[in-house]
Amino acid sequence: MSDTKVRPNGPPNTEKTDLPKKAGSPLDNESLPPGTLKNPSDASNVSESRPDASESDKLPEQTPLQPQDTSRGASLECGSLSSKRPMLSCDRELHWYVAQIVRPQLAHLRDTLEVCGNLLRHNSPDSTHGPPITLPISAGASGALSGVLTRDGPSVTKLEIQVGDKRLARVAKTLRLVQPLPLAQVAAAAASVDDALAELAQARALFAPGSRAPHAQLVSQLRALFAAIGAAKVSLQLPTDPALVFPQHVTQPGSFAPNCGSRLAADVYVSQAEVCLDIKALSQVTEKPWCEIDAKGKSYADRVRDEMSAGRTPEIEHTGWRLTRRPAEDYVARCVTYGGHVVMVDRKVEVSSADPVLVSTFTKLDSVEYVVGAFMANIETLTRGEESEK
Repeated sequence: MSDTKVRPNGPPNTEKTDLPKKAGSPLDNESLPPGTLKNPSDASNVSESRPDASESDKLPEQTPLQPQDTSRGASLECGSLSSKRPMLSCDRELHWYVAQIVRPQLAHLRDTLEVCGNLLRHNSPDSTHGPPITLPISAGASGALSGVLTRDGPSVTKLEIQVGDKRLARVAKTLRLVQPLPLAQVAAAAASVDDALAELAQARALFAPGSRAPHAQLVSQLRALFAAIGAAKVSLQLPTDPALVFPQHVTQPGSFAPNCGSRLAADVYVSQAEVCLDIKALSQVTEKPWCEIDAKGKSYADRVRDEMSAGRTPEIEHTGWRLTRRPAEDYVARCVTYGGHVVMVDRKVEVSSADPVLVSTFTKLDSVEYVVGAFMANIETLTRGEESEK
């Protein structure tokens, strides 16, 4: 090939390889070392990216595993020179891929993950604490909500909004945050990045020159790294813990001024790297039996819904002059157990604002995840090819 140069006494160095890119991948804008396999399907064609080397250009032949070692599987480094058999082609490709592609990028992946952790904790790419992130809050043309929200690391430190919605305005016309609100998802993402850095440190030790780690162990370590990165991404994508949102998340009294008590619920969470504010105006249910809560924390409406979910037709107690204002179906559909009371949601307004630091962090995590996934797939493919040649 005209684009390939061979170095004497060493593995060939591919300076330019045209490989298919994953559509829409953030790696389209990333700079990777030459020869990186961006598509796992290219692993089977690694040998085709370089011409056959002459005797003087071949990688040093390495000693095969001894019979007593075969139960451990193939390892990254197999020892000294041997004339018993030539190295398998896929084995040679695997050693070249690890030495020339994987190993040099591990330090870059570590640096990127460290930047992600700093962005989540300090709002800056290094350990120096950056300025808080101020975001606009607006419900658009409706004018239901407008104001500003300030995030500093894993907490919302400032929130001031004007309420334009008529139903919400009956509860409060303005809302001001009195004490910081924790953003548990940002803290969880930072903790997952720490886990990823720990897994990456172990991976670097396994991929170090002279390592005798079996290929299966290398893939297993990459898989653990891949999972930790994925957990960090999920934390920034949506609130997976029900305790973070209504009705399990209860707005603490005194969090806002004025203090609206149980008449208002406010949730602040992260979704798709955006900071979201969800405000609900609530009315407390006082009619029996709908207002009653048992020892397990379930209301009468909860028990009715459970029976309906099980395919049974419950007998509903719905008598008394006060209950004639609403049909029983309305109570079943709208009653929610919240903070030790049974309430109905009278009005809900949700707004979100893209956080540039969280967006940048998510993009970096996505890039690292893609690279690690490609490493994992390519090593698995080359290992299968090596086994088929034995």
